[in-house]
Amino acid sequence: MTERLAGTLQNATAAGQRYDHLILLGGVNDIFMRTDISSVFNGIVTMLRAAIANGMTVTVLTVMESAFIPLGSKQDEQRVVLNHRIRLVPAHPEFEQSVTVLDLDIGLPYKESNKAGFFDDGLHLTAEGYDWLGQLVYRTLLPVFKKNDGHTRVFGWLCWIWGCS
Repeated sequence: MTERLAGTLQNATAAGQRYDHLILLGGVNDIFMRTDISSVFNGIVTMLRAAIANGMTVTVLTVMESAFIPLGSKQDEQRVVLNHRIRLVPAHPEFEQSVTVLDLDIGLPYKESNKAGFFDDGLHLTAEGYDWLGQLVYRTLLPVFKKNDGHTRVFGWLCWIWGCS
C-alpha cells in the first residue's frame, strides 16, 4: 500500500498535478486479517511522511467499530491500540503542523450508527452512513478549505480495501 501511494504521488507530479490534502483511512482489513498492529501503524506513518514530503497536509481517520470485529475481542483490542496510536500522531513534532485526526471511532460508533441505519452489512456504510461520514470529513476539512480560500485539492486514500501493511 505504501508503495502504491508513493507511485500515485509520483504519477501526479509527473502529470503536473498537485494535491493539497490527503484523507487517509487504514487498518480495517489489517485488523480483520490479524496483521501485526505495529506493521499497520508503521505503514500509516510511512504514508503520512510521503504525503508531507509532497507538500500535503493529512487527515488520518481512526478505525471505526463494525460487526466483523466483536467488541472486547482480541481484534477489537488491537483496533483500540491502533486508534490510540493514531490519536497521538498530531502531538509528535514531526506531524504537529501537518496532520489532524478524524476520530471515526467516536463519530460513527457501530451500535448507535447501526440503529440509525448507517451500516449496510455490519462493515460497509449505507448511503445515509456515507452522507454522515461526508459531513464528518467536511467539518474536519473546513479549516483547511478556509485557510486555502476554498482552493484545496483533496486526495482520498482508503487502504481498508488493500491493507496498510
